[in-house]
Amino acid sequence: MEANKKIKTAMVGLGKIAWVYEDDPLVGKSDDFPTHFKVLRNHPHFRLAAVQDNSADARKKFSNKLKNIKLSVKIYDDWEEMIIREKPELLVVASNTESHVEICSRAIDLGIKNILCEKPLSYSFIKAKRLVKKAERNTCAVFVNYVRAFNPSYIELCKKIQQGFCGGIQSFDFKYSKGIFNNGTHALDLLIRMFGDVDNVLGLRNPTCPVRVIDPTVSAVLKFKNGINGYMYGLNNDFYNIFELDILGERCRIKISSDKALLSVRKNIAGCNTLVTAPDKNLIDTRKGLYPVYDNIYMSFCLGDETVIRCSGRDALKSLEIADKIVRSIKKKR
Repeated sequence: MEANKKIKTAMVGLGKIAWVYEDDPLVGKSDDFPTHFKVLRNHPHFRLAAVQDNSADARKKFSNKLKNIKLSVKIYDDWEEMIIREKPELLVVASNTESHVEICSRAIDLGIKNILCEKPLSYSFIKAKRLVKKAERNTCAVFVNYVRAFNPSYIELCKKIQQGFCGGIQSFDFKYSKGIFNNGTHALDLLIRMFGDVDNVLGLRNPTCPVRVIDPTVSAVLKFKNGINGYMYGLNNDFYNIFELDILGERCRIKISSDKALLSVRKNIAGCNTLVTAPDKNLIDTRKGLYPVYDNIYMSFCLGDETVIRCSGRDALKSLEIADKIVRSIKKKR
């Protein structure tokens, strides 16, 4: 790839993760690049040529945004027409989850060779698996936006845990909300990167969470192949918007809440094992938001090597399969 060449990009969907979040002052306080649009207009190696959304209202709001920042991007009401006319080198799929498989599958038919899809790939593990196989048959690289998988500080933390930073893992628990497929797979993807493959699961329904047929918020016991056991707790999003991991190891405790980590080190004080808060407050840094995702895409383009993808379609299937097993284990108990 030429050094100064920008990757021509098109995007399907004009919702929160596409561009709306960046105008939310609360999001902006903790994240410099919370949306695809913010990265695409600032990253030196990408050029956003066109966008699409089915909603006329969404298209109008985005058009006003473009006028305010004096930027020219073509806006379509039909994503298939956009792909055919624009022939993008990268397609960003930021539409609702139900549409992911249809859009990605048709994009592959139309010759797209690089897709960045929002998570999860689908609410159906079977449909997602078929899509990934189709992409592989057609040499289409699929990146899935489990954003922590691309974040350098999370990558380093996972590596440290794998190398024994915490000592033997005594226990862990993860609290999340808003659906086992939507946010639960974020948690599962991270746990797999820390502890390896899952051996067995036992799903538990949370009676305080509303039953959602497509994406229920459920709890689970997780057993990993290396012997580590722990819990995932699904909480009602009406009361808790939460993403919190607590790891207790032989040497230390790591508590991650809203992507901020607190490290406590075990010390023997007067013959008693005590956890003492460590001064290191930089275990996790998520200020760059989605920017590292596009850095990874650019690296893949430059090297022509899909093995460098931090979260590929096949990687994303791992967490989706575990979520599917959790839900099915609950259904079996009825």
